[in-house]
Amino acid sequence: MPNSTAAKKNKSKSASAPKSFNRRNCLMFGLKVGFTALCCMAFYLIYLDGQIRSKMDGKLWQLPAEVYGNIQSVRRSDSDSLNQITSLLLDNGYRQTNLLGTPGDFKLENGSIVLIRRAFPFPDGAEPQRVLRLRFNQNKLNVIEDLVNRRTVDEFRFDPKLIAMLQSNNEDRLATPLHQYPRLLIDTLLLVEDRRFYQHDGVSLLGISRALITNIQAGQTVQGGSTLTQQLVKNLFLSNERSLTRKVNEALMAVLMDARYDKNRILETYLNEVYLAQDGDTQIHGFALASQFFFGRPVQEISLDQIALLVGMVKGPSLYNPWRNPNNALQRRNVVLKTMLEHTIIDQKLYDLLSARPLGVQARGSINKSQPAFMQLLQQDLQQQLSEAKANNLSGARIFTTLNSQKQRAAERALINAVQQLKVKQKIADLESAMVVADYRNGAVLAMVGGVQTQYAGFNRALRSQRQIGSLVKPPVYLAALSEPQNFRLNTPIENRPLTIKIKGSADWQPRNYDNK
Repeated sequence: MPNSTAAKKNKSKSASAPKSFNRRNCLMFGLKVGFTALCCMAFYLIYLDGQIRSKMDGKLWQLPAEVYGNIQSVRRSDSDSLNQITSLLLDNGYRQTNLLGTPGDFKLENGSIVLIRRAFPFPDGAEPQRVLRLRFNQNKLNVIEDLVNRRTVDEFRFDPKLIAMLQSNNEDRLATPLHQYPRLLIDTLLLVEDRRFYQHDGVSLLGISRALITNIQAGQTVQGGSTLTQQLVKNLFLSNERSLTRKVNEALMAVLMDARYDKNRILETYLNEVYLAQDGDTQIHGFALASQFFFGRPVQEISLDQIALLVGMVKGPSLYNPWRNPNNALQRRNVVLKTMLEHTIIDQKLYDLLSARPLGVQARGSINKSQPAFMQLLQQDLQQQLSEAKANNLSGARIFTTLNSQKQRAAERALINAVQQLKVKQKIADLESAMVVADYRNGAVLAMVGGVQTQYAGFNRALRSQRQIGSLVKPPVYLAALSEPQNFRLNTPIENRPLTIKIKGSADWQPRNYDNK
């Protein structure tokens, strides 16, 4: 019996040994798999972090070159009329109001004009905003007062108009520092898109839950579940593909970005990156450029209802495009205004006023394709004056031109009207024309029209068409002569004999006609 009992114990021990060995092997295998997965995840996170740092710390965008019109000045010595100054203000994007509030405002007050001149980085140095009063005597500008410094000045200059963008790589934006964005725009954006932006770590489970509840209560999608950081990651690094893999990558990269970069840096990047419109084959990114595109005004000067429209468009730039879908845009703007009311950013009285307003967008146009004839001249000049490398790499540059918007519009109207009249009078179906307006004192081109289709960037007849000028040269020659009445009058005889004019540094010049006789 004892031997039999011992045999049973040994048999039991030998049976349990394989089980213990198997558990130990499974545990070790699990640890190895877990360690391998952990290493893979670590390496993948390092890879994603490298992608983020490469973009955020490098050249984030291929910024377009900003092209501005001429810098116009108001001089006391010019004695312009009140109507002329008012027209100049409106042409430079200033708005007439009863109460001055922001730069770009002006008002008429007892026969004088009070305005807030915008700050601007002029080529010879940045200038801050200025509050000016223009006084008139017998409808002529008589005094210019600087109301901040309490002194009179002889002249001041306007900030030039943005007329085009160059070399944008199909993406246009005006990269703007965070502190230059209106506080109300930032507050409204965070309220609608990401209320816990400064509290979460890139991904907000609470925000997703709140958005779900709010959307159910509203009966429509009022808020999104993604944080601003997730949206930024998607815009910068990922596609719009609806898949679990993309969402996981989006969440991981959002957490990494939040851990590595300051919240204000992320917010500033988002404000300049968010896609808001399509201009032909060019994308409009960022609130600063979208403000110019839709309202023709800097983002610092748009009204509360316009802020609500831009913020509302983040959800669907095409669906809520105010030109293409004005009813959708109006409803979406008012949803944002309602959200602002519910969170006491505005009161009921202001909500009623703003929600009753029209959309307030400018006539549909193009911010980077206007004045095509003049822009062709500009690009030709850039190629001639700069090296090829510099001319092809103007990212972030500001280019100041001689284009005068008032004269450009007048030239376009005059050419179109004259051609229409000639077509009717002469019964010519196919008639074209071109025009160049230049400052005779320095040769600066103030306006250029390349054809009857003034906004079509086709064959530029003003720049490319080659022909003999013939008798077109006579009026300026006669004018130059008659401006010196002591030497030339209409009846002054001119001898028909050979003439030689000596020019210092050049060969002698002699006039000759087509047959050289």
